[in-house]
Amino acid sequence: MVAAAFTASFVVFGVSYSFGVFFKPMAAEFHASRTATSAFFPMTGFVSYMLAPATGHLSDPFGPRIVVGTGAIVMGMGLVLTAFIGHMWVGYLTYGVGVELGHGEAPRQQVRADRQAMAGIRGRALAAPGPRA
Repeated sequence: MVAAAFTASFVVFGVSYSFGVFFKPMAAEFHASRTATSAFFPMTGFVSYMLAPATGHLSDPFGPRIVVGTGAIVMGMGLVLTAFIGHMWVGYLTYGVGVELGHGEAPRQQVRADRQAMAGIRGRALAAPGPRA
């Protein structure tokens, strides 16, 4: 479970933080200012922080596999829909909301999976990389 959570987080962060690579092409495509184009990235963080309590709560009754799987599907749909946008404001919705639902959920579930996996060896897991007195 820890390896799956790591892989999901790896992919999700790669998708979210590769935004800078597409900055200039997006600005040119929509004839948008740097400010308007830059709004894509902070919008994803805003959506993540606003939805964190709800998505975190959903993982208790449904489990992390269902929540991360659903987040991955929504993120994929957000990416596909973003590829077909004709106006910048539509991209704010498809990328900002769609992609961020997937981005926000994988790291939270990774923390949960790590915590559950390390429950029996918490002392050793916390002490191993720490400084020595």
